[in-house]
Amino acid sequence: MTSVTYLDGDAEDSGNFEIHDSQAGEIYRVSGIWTSLDDRLADASGTIFTGQGRKAWTIVYDGGWYTPKQEDDDALVTRNLPYDIEHAVCQIALVLYRNQKRNPSVQSETLMKASQVYAGSSTSRTRHNESAPNWLQITVPGAAMILDRYRFGLVA
Repeated sequence: MTSVTYLDGDAEDSGNFEIHDSQAGEIYRVSGIWTSLDDRLADASGTIFTGQGRKAWTIVYDGGWYTPKQEDDDALVTRNLPYDIEHAVCQIALVLYRNQKRNPSVQSETLMKASQVYAGSSTSRTRHNESAPNWLQITVPGAAMILDRYRFGLVA
């Protein structure tokens, strides 16, 4: 990590935070809390709606792999992104792209006589959404197998 800066551009003193897991990108504030600029809006009933926040912190780090595009942009950079990881990411992106306009609540459909089965109905199968921990293994098993080798340290 090269720097942590607040919204106004002031660099955070390195004594105010600790890097707990550099591989996972986990940093912790030593004292106090990270400042949030989350605007809290309420409707007439007083219900608070969050999620209108602005970016308060910028963390700059130097790590990871160089992509083919970065290699093309700068003669000093040599591609070091493993081809199998690039292939796995392309497989995942393809699945997500193909499913982007699909209604996730529809489990199955029949063209002739127009029947549909929705999630939650008694005849529906269990739906695996992108937030489920095993979504990748079920949806793109080849990509999951490639990435698991890196995740579990089986590749040097």
